[in-house]
Amino acid sequence: GFYADVVADVLSLPACPNQQTAYSVLEALRMAATSVLDMHMEDLQILVIGHVDRDEVDGLLWDPMAGGSGLIDQICEHFDEVVPNAVAIVESCPSACDTSCVDCLQTFRNGYYHKHLDRTTARDGLKSWGPRLSMSHEIPAKQPSKEPSGGAYPVNEAEQKLRHLLKAAGFEEGFRGEQLRLDRAIGTTTPDVIYRSTHHDDDEGVCIYLDGLSNHIHGNTKTAEKDQRIRTWLRNNGYEVIEIAVSDLDDQGAMIRHFRRLAGYLRADDIRNSIKDDTSWFGRAEKKTRLETRSVYRLVHPKSENYFSTCVPLVPLKFAAGAFSDPQHFDHDSWEWVEIDTHRRIRPGMFVAQVVGKSMEPLIPDKSYCLFSTPVTGTRQDRTVVVQLSDEVDPETGERYTVKIYKSEKIASDDGGWRHLKIILKPRNPDFTPIELTCEDEGKIEVVAEFLEVLG
Repeated sequence: GFYADVVADVLSLPACPNQQTAYSVLEALRMAATSVLDMHMEDLQILVIGHVDRDEVDGLLWDPMAGGSGLIDQICEHFDEVVPNAVAIVESCPSACDTSCVDCLQTFRNGYYHKHLDRTTARDGLKSWGPRLSMSHEIPAKQPSKEPSGGAYPVNEAEQKLRHLLKAAGFEEGFRGEQLRLDRAIGTTTPDVIYRSTHHDDDEGVCIYLDGLSNHIHGNTKTAEKDQRIRTWLRNNGYEVIEIAVSDLDDQGAMIRHFRRLAGYLRADDIRNSIKDDTSWFGRAEKKTRLETRSVYRLVHPKSENYFSTCVPLVPLKFAAGAFSDPQHFDHDSWEWVEIDTHRRIRPGMFVAQVVGKSMEPLIPDKSYCLFSTPVTGTRQDRTVVVQLSDEVDPETGERYTVKIYKSEKIASDDGGWRHLKIILKPRNPDFTPIELTCEDEGKIEVVAEFLEVLG
């Protein structure tokens, strides 16, 4: 036997009478989802688990992508469309087979359980259970969001100030934007900064949270209770937690206490002592926050072997499509090259560009420099991408390129495949209107690159 501890997004079909029911129904749903959503069959996998004390089995349609791709959520949202498509697949087999065949449920990749696939069983189950999902219990959100609200403290300014204070006090950069997966009931969390020292394993460390960035988040009782559950879990599972109120960033005494705790957890006794003995670091950080426009990259003149190894090109978004149209013959001499602070492994296709506009705030602040990657492979659904428009312009900027969340709706085509019904380029900021494109516009847009992270 073996043991595995995996947390994944799952659509479960519990207490099926036999393997035939589980495999047949889930395969029909998976096939139907490819015609409704922007996905491929292999984006989701099927697992059937038996029990030693009874004949019933549990069927699982699960997402193998670490952190989840969002496809399970989309299936749930469009379940009333997915189920009728699934019924049509099993009812309308062109070969009118008795159980299953290559014209309905069988594929090369599901050959392991061909013997358990039966389209009649799938049809009966789908029609009996219907196209509706009922609520069993709430599951906390995967990642605490930081939506802006009136009177909230500016997120970017507070995070920038904390970073200046940490560096001035002698700490390293830390890990930002790293998502930690907790247990199934709680979900995930993304601390503002994570520190690890040599004595920490990969699933240990010190998590720093900035509290008070948003009245909507930290002034909400339910959110406060969820925050408490998350941080209690972290403390009980190998992590230390430091909570810093935004107001503490201006309080020298409070920051000395926070940072001495951090240095203690990291066993950095030299920093712990210097923070208290020489407080000039606080003044330096404050001055830097007020007066310095922090450079998010360093211009370099690399050798050829350093291209896409230690540096990436600085490419304006409007030129990105042309610059990377032929990745094998990228013109290295046409662009400035920059070194950046990132924990990602630099690879060919990455570049830095400035994003102007507020439609993607708070994820991407106005005029921030961001790291992008091209080409965009796999499903584009719900990914933040750079799109070049042929006949449209972004109403916010007037440009023919835009950075938005990609969403699409599909319908079955006459040839048995699928085609786009509508493509929606959705802003993160609710004050802005999505850009909606019809199927006739599909050939008039180009997905150029994917957003990876904000550099500053």
